[in-house]
Amino acid sequence: MSLVVRKGELFVFDRNGIWKLRDTNGDKVADQYEMFCDLFGQTAETREFPNSMKLAPDGSFVISKGGQEGTTYGKHNGTVIRISPDGKSFEILGHGLRQPFIGVHPKTGLVTASDQQGNYVPPPRFRSSG
Repeated sequence: MSLVVRKGELFVFDRNGIWKLRDTNGDKVADQYEMFCDLFGQTAETREFPNSMKLAPDGSFVISKGGQEGTTYGKHNGTVIRISPDGKSFEILGHGLRQPFIGVHPKTGLVTASDQQGNYVPPPRFRSSG
């Protein structure tokens, strides 16, 4: 669902992870792909979308993953994650989001997240008196 160009290289974020696409013969068509990073968890939950991916000033990627959980609970549902520039490590920046989309300031690297599809607030729970 997301595509980023970093120093002329094309990266795509889907349910499997972040892919690096290559044009090996110069015809401007990607004809080779490799898994760049799949360290973060992914479930089969239909709403755990790969929502967005942005490039940070240091060359790292910031991604957001859907968090609605109907039947499958995953350790990275509803998170905002920073992927290192080499794709070999990650850190969770935020969690507990429903369908987050992100922004990354191109100079400062400030990460912002906007929760889509309404503002999910769990219903209040009351004790019964009796």
